[in-house]
Amino acid sequence: MKLNLYKIISAFIIIMVAVGSCTEPYNAISESYESLLVVEATITDSIQQHTVLLSRTNAVNSYDRNVESGAEVWVESSTGETFQFSESDEEGTYLSNTEFAAQQGNTYTLHITTSNGRKYVSSEEETPQKTEITNVYPEVATNDIGVEGVKVFADVSGTDGSPVFVKYEYTEQYKIVTLVDVPYDYTLENLVRDTNYEDGTCETDFDLVFTDRTENSSICYSFPTVSNTIIQNNSASYSGTEIPYTEVNFIAKDEYKLRERYSILVRAYSQSYDSYQYYNLVHKMNENDSELSSQQPGYIKGNIHSDEDEDERVFGFFNVWSLSQKRIFFDYTDFGFPQPDYFAELISVEISKGETPCPGPTNNDSIVILRGRNYQLNGLLPGAIGIPGGYKFVNPACSDCRSRGDNVPPDYWEEE
Repeated sequence: MKLNLYKIISAFIIIMVAVGSCTEPYNAISESYESLLVVEATITDSIQQHTVLLSRTNAVNSYDRNVESGAEVWVESSTGETFQFSESDEEGTYLSNTEFAAQQGNTYTLHITTSNGRKYVSSEEETPQKTEITNVYPEVATNDIGVEGVKVFADVSGTDGSPVFVKYEYTEQYKIVTLVDVPYDYTLENLVRDTNYEDGTCETDFDLVFTDRTENSSICYSFPTVSNTIIQNNSASYSGTEIPYTEVNFIAKDEYKLRERYSILVRAYSQSYDSYQYYNLVHKMNENDSELSSQQPGYIKGNIHSDEDEDERVFGFFNVWSLSQKRIFFDYTDFGFPQPDYFAELISVEISKGETPCPGPTNNDSIVILRGRNYQLNGLLPGAIGIPGGYKFVNPACSDCRSRGDNVPPDYWEEE
């Protein structure tokens, strides 16, 4: 949600400072803009620490987060409970002091007092009906531009017979198996570096010390990637409270993600009609932001307002959602696809222990350069009569997955 909201805010500020009519190209004045409060806040019926993000709108052409630090933040329930939030080490990010869950039948109100004493409050938001993800499943399909791959769908069902409004998010991970399982770790000790290759001295020297590698570096599980698009659906187009066959993701058949094993966790948030409509407007604004030079978007009013100035504009929405989630696993073999290529090309470099003539760079210089680029030691080259031995190095993308993921499987990981 954060990326989408920033795009909307930036677009809105650009338009506000535009020169000329709404149908003419504009010239933005970056020195003139309104500093408006931006609130991103969601609590759910899942017991956890909840998060509120506070920031300010930026000047034109600036997409860095302009954080709102030093605020007081709390949520009040209709039963009289108060949940305090404290600013974390990351400025502008406020975490609830305790874990809690929104309860069915209760309403919740967000309160904010900024460091300059200005007060903001949301409307009362009721915890919506629970929904259940009844199924998450992949199907072979072709996307809108003719690429074949796998679409992931979710079926959702309501629980109390009333209309259902759902926002979907997902987190994906995949298994990484490198092309090479390197046997060694190595260091360059007692290093003397000669950086002047033209003076004829060639003094780069070191002791290459290698040991057997004991830590797994060839099998990893990618760092989780969270969806950053707005996906919504509702039960109005279907009978009853069922929402079947909502597409939440597409993976092309040749994407590396499918090479070993792929996992997707789909989350379905039951939300109010007002929340659903708000994100529909945000989504439409994002679709049109490439045409902002000829279209003037209106202010997207959320459910948060100033307690002191009814004309002050505030961006954002305080959400109270009900969460259901489900995880599935699959890979290319489940669909009869050929195995996707590895994401990088294997580069192998063999270097003799012997020095090359000056001027450099010498073999020693080359080894220092490879070490700086994190090339891995994959083997030792045997020597022969009159021929010194050497070393075999491979590029890190094909031999060490630890920069792309964890080398310990997550607790929930399932193999076939």
